[in-house]
Amino acid sequence: VAWATCKAAKDKAGCTERALTDDIQKLAAAWGAGPSSSEVGQRLAAHAGLKVGWVSARPSLLTTRRAEELKTDFIIQTREGKVPAVAGILAQTGLTWEEACFVGDDLVDLGVFSRVGLAIAPADGRAEAIAAAHVITKARGGNGCVREVVEMILKAQGKWATVVAEHAK
Repeated sequence: VAWATCKAAKDKAGCTERALTDDIQKLAAAWGAGPSSSEVGQRLAAHAGLKVGWVSARPSLLTTRRAEELKTDFIIQTREGKVPAVAGILAQTGLTWEEACFVGDDLVDLGVFSRVGLAIAPADGRAEAIAAAHVITKARGGNGCVREVVEMILKAQGKWATVVAEHAK
């Protein structure tokens, strides 16, 4: 089911993502260290034409700065709920809920999970997020979760071999 849903997302797959938060906090302690697996995942997504958005219920200047550095397509930090935030991104991109992918790990993500075509929780997500997800990653949030999701989507779309070939030059 997860692969079929992912394939249905086609080339317009949108990944709204919160699992980079741990990486952002690590980065604050070690600015200038090499790229994290999640950062590489986001860059691979952008290279392949996927739109990436971050939706956070915890507004932070550090999150804004990191999102801008990674050229994140959409950054929404709000305490007003994630459903309206994601709905706004979908309206801007022309995507439907069914075409969107969302990675989340907690109770605040459940409203979006119930609407998107592909809801993904990291291995260390809260029990409720894991129960509501279509896919649970092997990686924990902040430890390669985004990279795993990006690879899964690109493989389902038949783009992975091209991405690998382009990066292996």
